[in-house]
Amino acid sequence: MKFKDIALRHKLMLTFTLFLVCTFVIGFFATLSLKLMNSRREMLKQFEITAALTADRVAASLTFDQPSEATDALKHLAADPNIRNVTIFKSGNKYFADYQRPGAPRIFVPDIYQIVDQSGSHDEDNPDGRFATRHRFGKDSLEVVTPIVVDGEVTGKVYISSDLSAIRTERDRTILLGFAINIPCVLLSLLLLRRTLVAISKPITTLASTAADVATKRDYSLRAPKFNDDELGQLADGFNRMLATIERQNETLSRQHAKLARATRMESLGMLAGGVAHDLNNILGPMVAFPDLIADRLEEGDRTREEILMIGKSARRASVVIQDLLSLARRGNYHLQFISLNDLLKECMESPSFRLRTQDHPGVRVESDLPDNLPPISGSESHLTQAILNLMINGLEAMGNAGSLTVSTRLEEVVTSPTGSFEKIEPRDYVVMSIADTGPGIKESDLDHIFEPFYSSKKMGSKSGSGLGLAVVYGVIKDHNAQIDVKSAVGMGTTFEIYFEPQHAAIITEEAKPVASGGSERILVVDDYEQQRILTERILQQQGYSTSGARGGREAVHLLQREHYDLIVLDMIMEEGFDGLDTYRECIKFKPGLKCIIATGFSENSRVKEALSLGASQCLHKPYTPTALGKAVREALDGTSQSQPAPVPA
Repeated sequence: MKFKDIALRHKLMLTFTLFLVCTFVIGFFATLSLKLMNSRREMLKQFEITAALTADRVAASLTFDQPSEATDALKHLAADPNIRNVTIFKSGNKYFADYQRPGAPRIFVPDIYQIVDQSGSHDEDNPDGRFATRHRFGKDSLEVVTPIVVDGEVTGKVYISSDLSAIRTERDRTILLGFAINIPCVLLSLLLLRRTLVAISKPITTLASTAADVATKRDYSLRAPKFNDDELGQLADGFNRMLATIERQNETLSRQHAKLARATRMESLGMLAGGVAHDLNNILGPMVAFPDLIADRLEEGDRTREEILMIGKSARRASVVIQDLLSLARRGNYHLQFISLNDLLKECMESPSFRLRTQDHPGVRVESDLPDNLPPISGSESHLTQAILNLMINGLEAMGNAGSLTVSTRLEEVVTSPTGSFEKIEPRDYVVMSIADTGPGIKESDLDHIFEPFYSSKKMGSKSGSGLGLAVVYGVIKDHNAQIDVKSAVGMGTTFEIYFEPQHAAIITEEAKPVASGGSERILVVDDYEQQRILTERILQQQGYSTSGARGGREAVHLLQREHYDLIVLDMIMEEGFDGLDTYRECIKFKPGLKCIIATGFSENSRVKEALSLGASQCLHKPYTPTALGKAVREALDGTSQSQPAPVPA
């Protein structure tokens, strides 16, 4: 394994160990070298003094040529065990006397000139070098040569030879002492170093391990332990703060992804529901209207008349389910007006459909808390009624035969979106409607799906209806630009809270009185669905009007160019590239002010609204009854209908 690939702790340990060993080795050898140099210097100084003293002692013997006296003078050198040989030379380097340490090997007379040449000494006071002391360190000896000076003249020389056993002994002692001291110091230093490296490397390796676990498990709730308050502790704190930030961002992204996925599912289902509803509305049109037309021709009490009316009643019940589909698709026909939410809730609780449901749950108490002076909201009364009834009936069915259903309202200022809310509640003032039950509650895993069509824990065959109840509620609430929150836990009941924007300056007006139907005007019915076109003509003819039919927009334009019509009933969705809006635009080019009713089984979308802005009287939703059609036609002919839905205040 390469050095760069080993663990950080081992890498630091190896690096600092090598550094420590090198430091001790260099220090040891430097100390040893210095010690040996000092020893050699001291030894040289000692022998130079010994040579000088010896030269003084034998100077007289040399002068008077008395070798025996010189030999006796040299005997005192036996006290120094390091001296092996001392030789006295007279002028011309001739032997004069000597001393030989007993037992020491015989040393031949050295080459004095060689010693002089190799010493390299230089005395500024003796430029010729005659009075200089010379020395030479050999492999195992020290040689010193000192001149013998009498009356300023060199009369001879003293040669001293010494072994280096003392220096070697000192060297060995120093080495042993160095090992005795340095090895424990090195071991102690390594032990302290190891503890220090553990203290340094453990936070780093733990931090790296935590980072690896986070990357592998993608669990940003993990945290790196903090060991100290030093820089490594600050690094751990910073790393943990980063993980906390990422964790919060991930939670936010997860919620947003869940909401996006839910919105995408709802949009896809809504598109499917809207398309199905449009086709079913055209199919149900004759089934809703023809029974009334046929029944009018039959006498009261006729069994056939009753059977025909039952068919119409069933068809109208089917149209309610289609309205659910349109609400789910968020493509319903919304006529917005100012509404008192308290009055609407009271009407819902007193309605026959809700009272009938409460009879199926006799053990459930229905309570209300509706404070006065609550500002009105803007909405579609029929659609909000449907959504409120769905929520209340849903609460009744959740509780069975025991519990309480509480309906309440309040005015609330939201400063920050509540923590854990189903969706973000924007900060502002709201009129809040709350419908709470004490039922079994909803599992957390089910909360994200409760507004999806057909997602229900209820048994098949229950009285809960089409399976679109909460999906319809969600669509209606979103169409009113309101927010919804759900609070629930298993065993704790469920609370639905709807946040509406208040209309503080709004004035709630009384509804207009019903308008009588029937007349003799000429009406052109334009619809590409033949059964619906025939049905509309029959209804109008029975009410006294003169009618003609057109199978499409282009045919209607040709008829209007040739004949006069007081009103056209115009289907919005027809052939591609020339729908109801295109037809109306073309007609008013040559017949400005043409009265028109838009009929659609789909929605009051942007094209319908544009037709209304161009002068169409109103939008009539399919399937319609003869009464609804007659009322809309009479209002359009008399000019009493509004051309647009009631405006929503800013």
